[in-house]
Amino acid sequence: MGSWEDACLEAAVRQSLERDPNMAGSHIQIEVEAGRVCLRGFVRSTRQRERAFSVARNFGGTEGVEGDLLLTP
Repeated sequence: MGSWEDACLEAAVRQSLERDPNMAGSHIQIEVEAGRVCLRGFVRSTRQRERAFSVARNFGGTEGVEGDLLLTP
């Protein structure tokens, strides 16, 4: 997967998370390299954490998802 595909995947994941009302109050940085999505930042609940990983996994071209999403009150 090239940088163009990575950029498209990153944009799609970002847009989906920003538009998801269940992700309100979260602050997530998204990086993609060779189809591997890395999520870093803060979420308000374990449900938001699970949702972020689920959204990232469900895009075509995603080779894997990893990250460090910390809970914040």
